[in-house]
Amino acid sequence: NTNDAMAAASLANMVVEDNYFGGSAPLCGGTPWTETSSAGAFCSYFNMGDSALSFVRRNRFANFNITNTNTGTGVPGSWNAIQYIGGKLNIDSNTIGSEVDTNSIFISGANGNIVYPIASTSGSAGSFRIRGNTISGIRVSGSGTTAFNIYSIHISGASSTVTYDVEYNNIGLLPIKVLSSTSTTAQVNIGINCASSANLNIKNNFI
Repeated sequence: NTNDAMAAASLANMVVEDNYFGGSAPLCGGTPWTETSSAGAFCSYFNMGDSALSFVRRNRFANFNITNTNTGTGVPGSWNAIQYIGGKLNIDSNTIGSEVDTNSIFISGANGNIVYPIASTSGSAGSFRIRGNTISGIRVSGSGTTAFNIYSIHISGASSTVTYDVEYNNIGLLPIKVLSSTSTTAQVNIGINCASSANLNIKNNFI
């Protein structure tokens, strides 16, 4: 089953800030948050209202060790820190992984799947900004013969009623590694993946 660390629906003027997700002690410390699952193992999703802007900012997601055998490739995939579904939301200055630990988040799986640190699957009206986030120190490892990939920022389901701004994000300050148990298995490591192009502005990112 999917573990939703946070779920917000039909809310407006909401602020989620300065929280720590992961580990077994305060500030994402202690031993890793460890899971073995056949479904999306971790997710926080936001389907916000349109009447006022909401914020997800300065949160940290770190110290995870996840084994997932889910064969689906859609969001949330094997692991997803922040998912935007609709409404007015800014995702600013969050850290997913670590600036000092090269294995802060480790995701392994046997089948074709994708890790989505930040993802948008919205087709509803609103505005969406991803700004100043750090995604770093993540290792993804596949043990099967199909690809096991990571899309650090993923935009899909875009529509003419949503404006997307993706800017000033730092992806790969420490290595984001995608490993395979076989030399013939292709792996994909994408910094910003855009499956839709409506009203999409991408600028001043560091990858």
